[in-house]
Amino acid sequence: MTLNEEHYATAKRMISASSTKTFNKARSTQIAKFTKLTSFGRTHRRQEDLASHPLQRTVINMSARRLTPVEEDVLALGLNFAVVPRFLPKEEFVQRLEPKLYHMTNDEASNIRVQITEVLRRATLPASNLTKNKKDALKNLRADKSIHILKADKGNATVILDRLEYDNKILALLNTSTYKELKRDPTANIERKICSKLSGFKKA
Repeated sequence: MTLNEEHYATAKRMISASSTKTFNKARSTQIAKFTKLTSFGRTHRRQEDLASHPLQRTVINMSARRLTPVEEDVLALGLNFAVVPRFLPKEEFVQRLEPKLYHMTNDEASNIRVQITEVLRRATLPASNLTKNKKDALKNLRADKSIHILKADKGNATVILDRLEYDNKILALLNTSTYKELKRDPTANIERKICSKLSGFKKA
């Protein structure tokens, strides 16, 4: 017996939660270490301004780039803000789904494909949640390769750093015996093992 739709959904949630947890843990650790390496003097000089300006408490610009008011407004929305896309990435969704059907029977996999196709056919996008000015500002920020935008280790602030400085600090952290380079991405193998284990639970 193989995974039915319910167990497939459970496996998918477990895999997603596991990978997200691992990524967020590693990312938070690196951000915390990087924060400790940044200049205390620069942070100290900004404390008074941050206390008197609410927007600056959510957008902390530590880069050489001068942000426009619209760019600051966009960044103040936070990195968790979901921008309504111009179109639904249907093909990408289907491509990511296919590997998850690996341990299912042909009938179960076909049934899920039919249901997903129907859902995607009926899906419609909501109205845009950004004005044209904010969309342009977001596009400009994305195009600027000289900066790195990330979420602060604490609070809900968005931090803008010079990419060169950020990369140098990260490389300094990685060039130690704490980490080693993986020869290949283990994600697919981990997913197969989890699905196999869940399938074994179903057969038991």
